[in-house]
Amino acid sequence: MAVLLWFCSFLRADRGSPRITEARCLVTRPRMALCSFLLFLSFPPSRVLLTHRRSTKLRDALHAEVTALGATSLGEWGLYDCTAPALDGMQELLLRAAAARLLLAPLAACDSLATLLPKVRALSLRESCGWRLRLEDLSPPEDDAPRNAALCALAQLIEGEPALTAAEGDGAAVSSLILLRGSTVGYVLARVTAAQPEALRLDGQTAQAWRSRPFKFEAASDFALARVALSLCGAEPGRHTVFDPCSGSGTLLYAAATLGLEACGLDINERMVVGASSNLAHALPQVMPPG
Repeated sequence: MAVLLWFCSFLRADRGSPRITEARCLVTRPRMALCSFLLFLSFPPSRVLLTHRRSTKLRDALHAEVTALGATSLGEWGLYDCTAPALDGMQELLLRAAAARLLLAPLAACDSLATLLPKVRALSLRESCGWRLRLEDLSPPEDDAPRNAALCALAQLIEGEPALTAAEGDGAAVSSLILLRGSTVGYVLARVTAAQPEALRLDGQTAQAWRSRPFKFEAASDFALARVALSLCGAEPGRHTVFDPCSGSGTLLYAAATLGLEACGLDINERMVVGASSNLAHALPQVMPPG
């Protein structure tokens, strides 16, 4: 942990004025939740980021990464407003974040499913290219309608043929809709406008290749945390070279390589150097083109 934090400072020195972001747990109190929801209804964001919701040990790190980019929490863990003008044209940067999953365009929001349905009906949604709909629970809402009932009620209001076998992220071929529900934002129907590339997903092939590495030890860094550290320090391909003076099993070096960054590492322990080399030789060919 100390090495990663030092490493962040090392690379930030090349970036001019640093952006200092406070990392803290998101605690939703009833009054805060009500204010967030009323603000959401009064000034609905045009773009929302849905992030990974991993174990609580990484919650602060993932939150710090997204807010450092300029996103604002909507009071639900994993949901951020990206409408700020400073984020215009930054879709690629947002989707490179370790925390990122989907960029969404909200279509309608209400405090309950019963009040959401008339709003959706008024939209006259017609999806000509085929559509898919799924529900994601952010936190237990007060109006906890059965999952299948909520999806079926909404599906009846969408015109066009459902794409039952399509995968998310198929681009223009499929219109992907998602129903979010939580204690703070109530019910939100949104359209998926972009998905994080498979190569960068924390639950995708890149992470799986590292989980299956041959050399492991107890003090090894978490892959997701390494990705967050690189994001927070502003490392950019072609501009920065990552140097890890205590590279251990090579987690930070691997994370850097998967982001297109040049990287090198040192370790005082010869066993670690051999192990890290073995890990990189195992994982990199699985996720990167030859050469």
